[in-house]
Amino acid sequence: MKTTTLYRPVGEKEMILIMESGFKKFPPRLDWQPIFYPVLNEEYASEIAEKWNTRDEAGNYLGFVTRFEVLEEIADNYPAQNVGARNHNELWVPSEELKSFNEAIVGDIKVTKVFIGDDFKKAGNTGLEELMLNIKKLTMTNKGMAKDTLDILAKKYYINEHNEKINIENELEISKKETVLFTQEQLSEMAESSMPENTFETQFETRNCSSLKAILELAEEENQEKLMCLNFASAKNPGGGFINGAEAQEESLARTSGLYESLLQAWDYYTIHRAMESCFYTDTMIYSPKVPVFRKDKGELLPKPVLCNFITSPAVNAGVVKRQEPERAHEILSAMDVRMDKMLSLALHKGNEVLILGAWGCGVFKNDPKEIAGLFKKHLQGKYKNKFKRVVFAVLTRKEEMLKPFEEIVL
Repeated sequence: MKTTTLYRPVGEKEMILIMESGFKKFPPRLDWQPIFYPVLNEEYASEIAEKWNTRDEAGNYLGFVTRFEVLEEIADNYPAQNVGARNHNELWVPSEELKSFNEAIVGDIKVTKVFIGDDFKKAGNTGLEELMLNIKKLTMTNKGMAKDTLDILAKKYYINEHNEKINIENELEISKKETVLFTQEQLSEMAESSMPENTFETQFETRNCSSLKAILELAEEENQEKLMCLNFASAKNPGGGFINGAEAQEESLARTSGLYESLLQAWDYYTIHRAMESCFYTDTMIYSPKVPVFRKDKGELLPKPVLCNFITSPAVNAGVVKRQEPERAHEILSAMDVRMDKMLSLALHKGNEVLILGAWGCGVFKNDPKEIAGLFKKHLQGKYKNKFKRVVFAVLTRKEEMLKPFEEIVL
């Protein structure tokens, strides 16, 4: 039994009728709709669903893409019609033949994508709400999450799991407006200046979890305006490779928050590093205050965003330095020592009390976790002793040799 794969963009009301059929058939056409037009390309179906089904004056503000199989011998009765662009190919099924066309569908009608219009308020029924959530969960790859996050940042709102519209425009604007690029010289002066008077009995913790998970947990327990996470940053690309689905600490933060928007405000940071040949990079840093964080690790959107401050700073790329500049390999640790001092000074002078740190530069940059942990211990139990209320080392790893050095800091 040979079948043809077809796609059909549908609006909210049509989707409800498809659900009521048990995902077995498409509903009859209205009097003013003489044809039923499935399409041959998912990209084209997505274009229609996003551009037209979400802007319906009749009240459809959701667009869905469905995929289904139909008997080839039936599909062949309807020659493909090109309606403009290269991939805009449709089958034109007269409305009076839709019943027999439905009978030729093999298996269930699958729903592959959902698009949400600007005027969407709430789904038509609870079944539709569950369908939307399930589609998002199934399609939320890292790359898909990044695309969805960029869409959220452009629209300045998102729809949470309760189908509530959460506006983050003010949070994004404040974070962008208050983003600051600090030069090496400015940070040197700051690190050498007198420190704020605050005194705590610092509580140290090491957690085998992502920085994002630590942010979400600590945001429930601490003052969010005094919570800072160190972004183990790419020196040359805002958000690292998050748009293409790359998986590392910065990418995780960029696809789950408004951090990317903030980083774009400090483009000189990237200009400086892109012009460099050495992978020591510089002590230049970006301070991103009160960034809205709105996702969990797997992409689930939060009921409401939490806020976190970020310091973006690249570690020395030790692996590349040792390969391309072996004569300077002995300088790596001292460079990281100075950079760490400046980062902690910036965190302190900006009023942060709770820090989320970790294995900075110990992944693809190949810094030694024992050395990095040793530097953190030196500074946090030396110059910055009891200057912070709480320091959490978030180290997501399966390797004991990566985690253990940071656990030993807190002993």
